[in-house]
Amino acid sequence: MPAPAVPRKRPPGARLLAALPALVLFLAQSCGSRTGLKGRTYGPSLEGGAIAGCLGDLDCGLPDLCAPARCVDGACVYAAKVTCDDGDACTEDSCDPETGACTFTPVSLDEDGDGHRGPRPGYAASDSGACGDDCDDTSPLAYPGGTETCDGVDNDCNGVVDDGAGYVPTSLSPLLVSSGAEQAGVGGLAFGDSVFGVTFSAKTDGWHQQFSAFDENGNIVVPSTELTHQNTDAFTGPLAWTGKVFGTAWEDRRDDDFEIYFNRLNSQGEKLAADLRVTNAPNFSLRPDVLWDGAEFIVVWSDRRDGDSSGRIYGQRISVDGKLVGENVPLTPPDADADAPGIAQGVTELGLVYNQPAASGREIVFRTVSPDLSVLGLPVVLSGGDAASSAIVWSGDRYVVAWDTESAFPGPAIYGAAVAADGATLVQARPITDAADFARSEALLPFGDRLLLAWAEYQGSAYVIQTKMIDRSLGELTPKARVTDGTSDAVSPALAIGPTGAVAVAFEGLQTGVFQVYATSLSCSPAGVRN
Repeated sequence: MPAPAVPRKRPPGARLLAALPALVLFLAQSCGSRTGLKGRTYGPSLEGGAIAGCLGDLDCGLPDLCAPARCVDGACVYAAKVTCDDGDACTEDSCDPETGACTFTPVSLDEDGDGHRGPRPGYAASDSGACGDDCDDTSPLAYPGGTETCDGVDNDCNGVVDDGAGYVPTSLSPLLVSSGAEQAGVGGLAFGDSVFGVTFSAKTDGWHQQFSAFDENGNIVVPSTELTHQNTDAFTGPLAWTGKVFGTAWEDRRDDDFEIYFNRLNSQGEKLAADLRVTNAPNFSLRPDVLWDGAEFIVVWSDRRDGDSSGRIYGQRISVDGKLVGENVPLTPPDADADAPGIAQGVTELGLVYNQPAASGREIVFRTVSPDLSVLGLPVVLSGGDAASSAIVWSGDRYVVAWDTESAFPGPAIYGAAVAADGATLVQARPITDAADFARSEALLPFGDRLLLAWAEYQGSAYVIQTKMIDRSLGELTPKARVTDGTSDAVSPALAIGPTGAVAVAFEGLQTGVFQVYATSLSCSPAGVRN
């Protein structure tokens, strides 16, 4: 479909020169005459038509070689518009008004440069009309026909990552990520361009969003770098990798109350543009989550613009080049008091999870959302009224949601449920860890047919990070394995996987008496999952 003509400026004086004959004619006829130019119409007519009333080509509209117009004998004559159509539904067809040339732009992207385009939003890689067959366009190691290896990637696009493999803790000492901070807390973790990138809140002269990166051997390759430099507090948010760049969002108080900001980063933590203000509304906007859907970034967050006592989840689309697409979109009712959203990408839709008030305490709620945020599925309550934080991922054919519980203290286990793409509950809420003194701060990493679960569990005198593999029905595949040594508290794990199969675990540790951000790793064990 041809794009609209792009106006361009006339050369200086062109309008005046074109108008001079009309001005002379008007002066000649105005003396003693009331007819003159009365009733004459200037400007474009219908396509293919002609009307009287032009003195030059410019009176027939701005130059547009896609829809040429000329003034002939005082009438605008319009040629047929240039039709651009290559017959390919996977391209956006347009005409350049300055040259009259057609361009055909693919509607899907190859962000990882492996020669295979990812599907456009709302399609699976195998769907008719997907315009791409890459099952994972964030990794050049994943494409149809690839050879499956133990590298954390679905190399052959069969829907399963590292077929049959498990992940076991390494003996590497935890790596201090937040060096130079008085105190720090984990934001996001993602692998891209040979490094694990980490975002975190760091207290220095105030609270700031920071970035650091380390490699698979446990070496810091990008020291702590401030992403926010305003003389006010900013708290960290998640991190997503497109195949070319990282995207991150955070809450920032440079505008008096907290607003959501976004930026793209390269693998060195360098911003690719000025900070993008996502929200501009009364009261606080907090706790963003971010995903990359193959064509756009989607940001969701908790918002109080509709009243201090009524929180609401909002969403925003952001283009691949870091620009707002449309407006902030409410994703929950105004009176739901919804908070703490998480978002995951399914095959044709997105899955949103958040908490809201229950009869006593708060409950976890799930709903589907269309990629353009315009269509909302029905809310589905997953938990009882004692839920706290939650995590959501898509794995194979379903959304898996995990959460912890809290009344006066954290509950004894992590709970989970599984939900289909249409919102139907596939696995009802159930404990997915054994009972402990306390359990909190869950994280999930999906592999298609199974998942890696990480959480913090209190053992005697300190919280330790535990991991285990579970299947899509939330059954245990491997026994839990302790990742940290238990000499001091370790909480809030985040998970990401690199191209050699190593899983990075970022967490908050109390080794120095105040929480700092550390990282350790799990290694891929090809025979790690029992049948």
